[in-house]
Amino acid sequence: MNLRSLVRSQRALAFPFVAVLYPLLWFIIRDADIAAAYGDSGVVPRALGFTAGAVVVSYVVAVAVVEVVDGDSDSASAWRRWLFAPSNRALALFAVVSLLLGVQLLDVTPTPVWLRDVERLLGVAVGWPLIVTYLGGFGLSVLLGESLGVQFVAVAVGVSLSVAWLFVLFGWFTDAVSRASGMGTLLNR
Repeated sequence: MNLRSLVRSQRALAFPFVAVLYPLLWFIIRDADIAAAYGDSGVVPRALGFTAGAVVVSYVVAVAVVEVVDGDSDSASAWRRWLFAPSNRALALFAVVSLLLGVQLLDVTPTPVWLRDVERLLGVAVGWPLIVTYLGGFGLSVLLGESLGVQFVAVAVGVSLSVAWLFVLFGWFTDAVSRASGMGTLLNR
């Protein structure tokens, strides 16, 4: 691996990158909310610094994962292709849904009630792995005696599993639309 390959954008990096980045961003946003509630004046610079660090860490992990998983995406199983060789359409769907959920999570714009209801339904549909792992982590935490570490791990794993679910769901959906339209993989790339 050379420096040029590290800097060059690769489709295979998308899934592992966001599977690491999104849980880190979740905790950065949570930290910023708590710090802001206590009147911490340095919350924005700290959040930006943590975010920059999260991007670097996510990229390094993604490169390492792709090196381990490296294989011919054309001969790979469907789910592996959906995760490590997503189509342009699947990536676009992922970006749109991520943007909608991010806007709802950050509450950056006033949104009509009907749109908030749609965002909540979308959140449940795409975030069910997070919900299941968080409930499991909460239950385990109660059994172990209020373990905050278990809850953090449950959230991190749940967010990463939700990312995987979205990549698989959108990969399947775009493949199904392509097959139904008779265009095969032409539309998908």
